[in-house]
Amino acid sequence: MYETVPVAQLRQNPAPALKAVAEGRTLVVTNHNRPVADLVPHTERKGVSPKAFADALRRTPVDPHWLDEVTSTRLMESDDPWDQIVTAALLDTPADIEGIGGLVDIVDV
Repeated sequence: MYETVPVAQLRQNPAPALKAVAEGRTLVVTNHNRPVADLVPHTERKGVSPKAFADALRRTPVDPHWLDEVTSTRLMESDDPWDQIVTAALLDTPADIEGIGGLVDIVDV
């Protein structure tokens, strides 16, 4: 079972709670005896550096039909006329611009 610390006590004097967490203990912060948050020791996140991520993306093969699939799905699912115009421009197809009141005749993207 975890130790609890009332939010009022944490607000008045956070040092003891932070010391306990720094020592590796987990505290449950309560508000009117209800758990509202956990104070846990910090852990270093292990991840990929931006350079390694970019290198992995460069090595990943590109699906030649990906853009067509994404833009056609976006065009079909969107009710936003501006979104439809931009997507249609990407697909090089005519867009339905009635929702904009005919203000846009030609869109160059």
